[in-house]
Amino acid sequence: MDKILFITTVEFRRPYNGGTMYSNAIFRCLEQAFDVDVVVLKDHRIFQNPKLHALSSLIKGLISRVPLNVIFHSSGIRALRYNPTNYKHIVVDHIEALGAINATDHPYVLIAHNLEYKLATDKLRNRFTQTLFQLSDRLRAYEYKGFANAKGVICISASEAAEISEVAHNVVQVLPSFPDRKLHNAKSEKIRFGFIGSADWPPNARTVGKLVSAILPTANRPMEFVLAGSGWADFGLNYSEQTRILGFVDDTKEFWENIDYLLAPTEQGAGVNVKICEALHFGVGVITNTESAEAIFGTGALPQNVFIANTNKELEKLLNQIEPFETRVSHVEFSQTRMSDKLVAFLAATGTGRSES
Repeated sequence: MDKILFITTVEFRRPYNGGTMYSNAIFRCLEQAFDVDVVVLKDHRIFQNPKLHALSSLIKGLISRVPLNVIFHSSGIRALRYNPTNYKHIVVDHIEALGAINATDHPYVLIAHNLEYKLATDKLRNRFTQTLFQLSDRLRAYEYKGFANAKGVICISASEAAEISEVAHNVVQVLPSFPDRKLHNAKSEKIRFGFIGSADWPPNARTVGKLVSAILPTANRPMEFVLAGSGWADFGLNYSEQTRILGFVDDTKEFWENIDYLLAPTEQGAGVNVKICEALHFGVGVITNTESAEAIFGTGALPQNVFIANTNKELEKLLNQIEPFETRVSHVEFSQTRMSDKLVAFLAATGTGRSES
């Protein structure tokens, strides 16, 4: 069986957000066809003390053109206790892991969760450090170089795939997969809208803040807003009686069973894309914006349970008029077989590495 070295910066095998769910789905699919070794870079820091590691990252950031968050997460070639030449493919999960393979000059396939330069102000939130480290410009230059040097790039967004294709050799959009299981639809007299995501990610905070303060109060019918994710109970928002806070859910099944529609009018990113796909997999309706819909479906037709709201007024109108579906039907295939077949075919087309005898 051919071997793959999967290099990452976070332990994704117990997913806790959209990004780790996507990494885990890709890993599980690759496991079906390859012998996969995983390297989690943050387990191999030069300085194990968090303060020393942060200080060394800061110093390197001042004297290097490498983005600060890449320095912080990637420990370089010291982390690779495996010989890259022993593997058919090297799969690098996220640009923050690129430092570990760049020094080897070995062919690799890159998983691009997002175009990171577009998220720079949320990754490095202090305005002074944003200016000092020019994070957006550095990230764009760094990831564009990573795309250009890669034998292939895997991404979740069709829109970002188009941009990456301007500099990369081979790019493929691969939508995530989810386990097939029955959900119990807990019926309710009120229509239920839901949001899932942690409060410590700024785009989530901005979205929920807007929903709670400006959108949901306009509802003129009985409804419930179900809020899942860590940090919301203590976030300081003035929640109405129509809000039910689930908090962090170990199993998202509890969330999907208790909503009729996912509210995903959030700024574009891998996390919201994964959640939209998961909702559709389980037959839950989705209210999102054009940007997120096109990220998943391109400019093609949308499933019948996806609704678009690009403005506050359009969202308010949907919340007051839309009705729940009598039955939940998945209109899009998110099977592990589909995802695995697409990944295996794409890796074969890149021709990286060597075969195991």
